[in-house]
Amino acid sequence: MLIFTVSQTDSFEMLIQKGLDYSYNEEYDQAKGCFDEALVLEPENPLGYFVYAGLYRIYTSDFVTDS
Repeated sequence: MLIFTVSQTDSFEMLIQKGLDYSYNEEYDQAKGCFDEALVLEPENPLGYFVYAGLYRIYTSDFVTDS
């Protein structure tokens, strides 16, 4: 059970990093997909929600839109 938990945490962190990389390259749909997967893996972890909100902030700044 301990190995599964460590593996799951690594996947969460990997998805967050991958999503941040996508958002840096302005690939917002792919970043959103990574953050969605991370939230499914660890819904109680606030980092997933933080980066998700940051993605929308970057998107609205980039396209000057709130839709």
